[in-house]
Amino acid sequence: MFNILDYGAVGDGRTLCRDAFQGAIDACAKVGGGTVYVPSGTYLMGTVFLKDNIHIVLDAGALILGSRDLKNDFAPDEAIPYAVYQDASHTFFHHSLFVAEGLKHISVTGAGRIDMQSKYESDDFTPVRGIGVCARGSFRGAKAIAFKECTDVVLKDFSLYNATDLAIYLAGCDDIRINGLLIDTHIDGINIDCCKNTVISDCIIRSGDDGIVPKSSLVLGRKRFTENLAITNCIVSSECNAIKLGTESNGGFKNVAVSNCVIYDTRSVGLSVEAVDGGEIDGVTFTNITLKNVGCPFFVIIGDRARGPEGTGIGSIKNVKFSHIIHTGPYEELPRKRGPYFRHVEKLPFNHYAGMVVGLPDHPVENVRLEDIHLEMMGGEQTVPNEVPENPKGYPDANVFGTLNSYGYFIRHGKNIKAVDISAEAYEPDARHEITVDDVENFVRV
Repeated sequence: MFNILDYGAVGDGRTLCRDAFQGAIDACAKVGGGTVYVPSGTYLMGTVFLKDNIHIVLDAGALILGSRDLKNDFAPDEAIPYAVYQDASHTFFHHSLFVAEGLKHISVTGAGRIDMQSKYESDDFTPVRGIGVCARGSFRGAKAIAFKECTDVVLKDFSLYNATDLAIYLAGCDDIRINGLLIDTHIDGINIDCCKNTVISDCIIRSGDDGIVPKSSLVLGRKRFTENLAITNCIVSSECNAIKLGTESNGGFKNVAVSNCVIYDTRSVGLSVEAVDGGEIDGVTFTNITLKNVGCPFFVIIGDRARGPEGTGIGSIKNVKFSHIIHTGPYEELPRKRGPYFRHVEKLPFNHYAGMVVGLPDHPVENVRLEDIHLEMMGGEQTVPNEVPENPKGYPDANVFGTLNSYGYFIRHGKNIKAVDISAEAYEPDARHEITVDDVENFVRV
């Protein structure tokens, strides 16, 4: 065991311990790996780079504070040797607290805490992030955990607070176990991008952006599926989407199961499946999900955002099942987290939208089963729109089509859609239909 105190760390919350922490990691790696132990105390930290077979263990009394000096205490962004199509947050890794690339057998565990201190980049510091579509100004801070192309990754039992960039971002990693985390953060909670064989379980997440967000971007410079993913026994609250596959969806998703989760106080969508960047989605199930005070219960969409190389086509979605879903109110306006990232959305209303399954006219969503679903919706619309516009290029969020002509379910451009024991009711009188089914080949409701 390699105790960071033996390498010069001081647990007073004021002394920068980055070099001491790195020294303990390096010494541990020289003997083939082992445990780097963080005892009780408060440790001010910047970027450290993990190595093979390194297991960080946080004592129950340990608190790691992300430095507020983002310019000097965190590593600068690395060079990217291939074309970039995704946002900066899904492009760069080095400007983070714990960084790992191309490693095996690594973990961060223990009952300690990580607090990134809600630090946004100041106006006089802009990292080198201006390439391609990923230019995004200077407002986000550092990620807490950023791992790329690693194998056998364990994140377990710690708490993570106040990150102003993605709290946890794993890209191109395989054999991942994330268990028992408490995350309360300004931006996304857990991002799994182009990863295989992942279990996320028993986590509590409160996020200022999306909660648990599997993605399949071009972060690796090539397409790669996110596949063999299980999310279970999690509690999520989000100011955007609670559990979302996408929006980045160049490669696609295969074999995803979400079960036994509670979603509450979520402004946009509870459960979202999005194929908008040319990817293929095949084999997704959601079962035993309870939602309360959520803007839209579920949202399945094929779109044509086509963020990617020239010629990126339209993706596909097939073999999706929602079962044993309960969505209730009362519906109450939600407070916004503070910070410059939200200045442009501070006054957005908390709107309410039907559960949606929507393809494109020549690209239907196929083989969807809705079973044992009860939706209690806000209602209150006094008129029925004459038509709901197509918006294939629009950003795929619940409001992409404006006001719908149904308050419960909106199903359009599909094939082989079966609804078994589904219902919807409105809290307030609503002139719209309970369900809209438009351009669906072989729709069955029993």
